[in-house]
Amino acid sequence: MRSNRVPMTHPKIRTTLARTAVASLALLAAACSGGSAGTTPDSRSGAGLLLVDTAAGSDDVITVQVLAVVAERADGQLSGNLLAQPATLVLTDPRGATAGLPLAALPADGPQVGLRILVDGAATRAARTDGSRVVVRLPGTELRLVADQPFSAGDGRALEITHATPPQRSVAPDGSLDVRLDLALHARDDAAVRALTARVAAVDLAARTVAAVLPAFGDRAVELAFDDQSRLFDDNGAARGVDDFLRQCGSDSELRIDGIRSGDDRVACRSAEHQQRGRGSEPQYTGRLASLDAGAQTFVLDAFLRRGADGRELPFAGTLTVDASAATIRRSLGGGAHAPASFAELAVGGLVEVEGQQDARGVLVAREVDIEDESGQHAGGEIEGAVTAVDLATRTIVVGPRRDDPLLLAGQRVDRLEVLVDEATVLFRDDVRATPIGLDEVRTTDRIQVRGSVIGDRRVRATSVRVRDDR
Repeated sequence: MRSNRVPMTHPKIRTTLARTAVASLALLAAACSGGSAGTTPDSRSGAGLLLVDTAAGSDDVITVQVLAVVAERADGQLSGNLLAQPATLVLTDPRGATAGLPLAALPADGPQVGLRILVDGAATRAARTDGSRVVVRLPGTELRLVADQPFSAGDGRALEITHATPPQRSVAPDGSLDVRLDLALHARDDAAVRALTARVAAVDLAARTVAAVLPAFGDRAVELAFDDQSRLFDDNGAARGVDDFLRQCGSDSELRIDGIRSGDDRVACRSAEHQQRGRGSEPQYTGRLASLDAGAQTFVLDAFLRRGADGRELPFAGTLTVDASAATIRRSLGGGAHAPASFAELAVGGLVEVEGQQDARGVLVAREVDIEDESGQHAGGEIEGAVTAVDLATRTIVVGPRRDDPLLLAGQRVDRLEVLVDEATVLFRDDVRATPIGLDEVRTTDRIQVRGSVIGDRRVRATSVRVRDDR
């Protein structure tokens, strides 16, 4: 179901901006006086989790300051504020990394049908590919999203915001960016997560599981599960088997994971990598390259995100001179895999992660530079349709429109789409266990949701495929 959103550029909305803002503030201020206002989110009860699929077909990183999150019942009854304190939320990220917020437990007074999210319109920003940071103008301060199915306290569903179509952007005369977002809200029994940092608490070698917390979600407790199909890498990018990988997991070590989160806060890890052992003590910056000096092996980084020692990634606005002369340079291949790279492979405008320490001159002396995989953006977020054919020989799934819903690729309507499934694709059935399946188990009666990158005319190489019986 498409969201009941506030259009970002509609002229009639502009004329009532002040009235909308006041109404939203009054509405949510009243709601925030409820019993859950200001409470600490419970790490393992209720929905308790708001995810954002940041892959939106956009090169921009757009962040908003969220002031309150309120659940809404079908009769219009509002919960208290589910957000313990205002927080920054990433809405679009060319890496497609999962973002989100920890939420308090939902009220137990019946199913909820949607969310109202109050944002600070004056604090919305975009980091652009040229390194500039601009103000994003929102015509209202309330995002009202209707979920695709009801959700209740204790059902374990995660709430996930996705981009139905890529953001529509235009530059205003004052240099700010007018953005129209097309957002949808899903109540998921399971949800794909990408490039999440998890801090290890304990390891069970016999069960092949790791007890961990997610720093980006208020240290939410999760169980990470591994099997022989998991693609695992050590901190040098070398492939490892499950047992070897788990033996390297010490208390407080950090992993970067891709996988499927189910309702009981169990993540079936499809890929994972150990973070470098220096991580946690050194800050990490994400940004785009503004200039390069090949002779000195230095570059200027326009950074828009900073990850601190606590593992949390927060917006950062600054220009850093980086000395990469002694750094390990790698190219991300997606799914935790990396390949060795050189300074010559860096390019102005490219997206990188840099880890290191600033010296007395203020220069960031890099220990590691990762050239980021931006393939998560190009298909424009999650594609939804109906399976019309499966070709095992070419490992492709043919997708058509589902019922009366349009089939969209990068915001454009198409009548069919070929999805290539390779060894790195996460393929699973959308049930309470997020059951991994083979391509031969996909049926023409299935509804399909795909994430990946465009590789040709109406062709997508899938990073994840989710199917559900649609009869």
